[in-house]
Amino acid sequence: MSTDKTYTIYILSDSTGETAATMIRAALVQYSNKDINIIRCKNVRTEAQAEAVIEECFERRGMLAYTVASQGLRNKIREIASGKGIPYYDLLGPLLGTLDTFFGEHSESHVGALRAVDERYFKRIEAIEY
Repeated sequence: MSTDKTYTIYILSDSTGETAATMIRAALVQYSNKDINIIRCKNVRTEAQAEAVIEECFERRGMLAYTVASQGLRNKIREIASGKGIPYYDLLGPLLGTLDTFFGEHSESHVGALRAVDERYFKRIEAIEY
């Protein structure tokens, strides 16, 4: 592992950040020689919260990856990060845009919906196993 530089990646999420963390870890397998620090910022649901995370990311010269259901908040994150020259990547927005086109309607912007489905699923499995 290279010790010349430690890279910091901020994960900003309106829920647990698990989706983004999984995607980032999958990509980072291709960079096994890098020293990388991942900081997960969960439950970021307001512009003020997002701005605070982005400011910290800027100060640490990090990269920002985010999963946010609200298109308005995604746009604001992109605007702020771009304005500060922070490398950023919207992990959810492009997929939602493609799905919007495919289904012919806009997404419902449910925050944390995947986690809720997972919890219901596992409770159902526990009941079946009992």
